[in-house]
Amino acid sequence: MPAAKKDNILLSETPSQGVLLLTLNRPDNLNAFDEDLCRALDAALAAAADDDNVRCIILAGAGERAFSAGYDVKELAQYNKEEFVVQNIMRYEWIWNIAEHPKPIIALNQGIAMGAGAIIFVSADLRLGINTSRRSHAYVEFTSNCRVVKSERIPNDQLQN
Repeated sequence: MPAAKKDNILLSETPSQGVLLLTLNRPDNLNAFDEDLCRALDAALAAAADDDNVRCIILAGAGERAFSAGYDVKELAQYNKEEFVVQNIMRYEWIWNIAEHPKPIIALNQGIAMGAGAIIFVSADLRLGINTSRRSHAYVEFTSNCRVVKSERIPNDQLQN
């Protein structure tokens, strides 16, 4: 089972009227999404959806190395089969909540965005990255004899609006 709930894993501030800045705050883990961060971000986005004072949301990662490395695989490895299924369902719904959010979301990438981090980044209404930003997806392909884990780096010029 995952560790106890952590404080300050999602920072929230209002840098300008109508703008909500949400910062993923797990820089030592490349802002990887554990269960607590998933729930905190989902709750913050739900509150923002109902807040008339919020006109847009900026989503960023703390530190200079990553927007998000995706799901926290160390945490996922701790779940038994049933817990893993529940987590996958929760995370699937959580990503759809981001993609279908009623207010515009701007994602800022100052480093890497991998796996679920890359999915969230490209799901934003507007995506901004610096020249050294990198996005990649890792996935498993099943064949008749084995499974192959593949990784794909997406060049910066392919993700422009």
